[in-house]
Amino acid sequence: MIIGLFLLAFNSLKAQDTTDVSLTQQGIFFETMQEHEDSLAKLAVHLKNQLIFRDRLKACYEFIPAMVQSLKEPGSFYYPYDNLDFISNVYAPDSTFRILTWLVKLDNSSYRYFGTIQMNSDSLKMYPFFDEAKPIAEIESKEIIPRSWYGCVYYNITKEDCAFGDCYTLYGWDGNNIFSTKKYVDVLQFRNDSAILGAPIFNFERDSIPMTTNRLVLEYNNKASAHINYDDELEMIVYDHLVPQDGESFGMYATYIPDGTYEALKFEDTIWTYIPKVFHQTMDEPPIPTPLFEDKGDIPVNLPGN
Repeated sequence: MIIGLFLLAFNSLKAQDTTDVSLTQQGIFFETMQEHEDSLAKLAVHLKNQLIFRDRLKACYEFIPAMVQSLKEPGSFYYPYDNLDFISNVYAPDSTFRILTWLVKLDNSSYRYFGTIQMNSDSLKMYPFFDEAKPIAEIESKEIIPRSWYGCVYYNITKEDCAFGDCYTLYGWDGNNIFSTKKYVDVLQFRNDSAILGAPIFNFERDSIPMTTNRLVLEYNNKASAHINYDDELEMIVYDHLVPQDGESFGMYATYIPDGTYEALKFEDTIWTYIPKVFHQTMDEPPIPTPLFEDKGDIPVNLPGN
């Protein structure tokens, strides 16, 4: 009985020691990550506030290796970087990866985009994004790798079961230029240890013309506000129907504005299927989740909602 009590006490102490060590390790982890974040925040001040684009870009190129160094810390995958308010941090629904994206404002009212896909793994595994910084020809029909990216800030991710396996639908915003704004709905898959953007699973109509594309690109007047996001209640991607402001300039997307009606895509039989009209009356706002971004002060641009 005495031996049994000693063993019980020993096991109890052993468990307590393990807990204490675990709590200590957690404390060290958060302290280390906060130090990284503080250093990143100091660099971010120049990235956001330098008056000349070259200086902002230089600050961003200093920021990137510091960010990578922080991501190398074990357990960094779940660190939120809450104090870096200009970074969009969105997780896949199954937590297999997250996407970090941000932008730098150019002098001509357009933007350069940066980011990475960080996998949920013991050691750092990621797929960096490299903005092509120029239009990609026939963008809706191509497969794209992160190293040849169109550039945007992603604000949502949903997961679907495609014919080729698990796939993830990405929702992104692009300030484009002084004339128009773009929003992307893209599909991400991991194949042969590579990240691939785009697959021919989007069936929809544009200007009453049916089409099947690798991604959906909405382009519209930069003074307008168009919404696109996944609606959990409707289980559809709901988005504004866009038309030329003058009713005639079809194909000149910088003139397009919402007309107050809404289209949708519903995932059926492994593809996104077009729903021409979601509601039979117009609405001031579509039934979409709360925007990811809010105006948080002096940042290079009012970051996008959905």
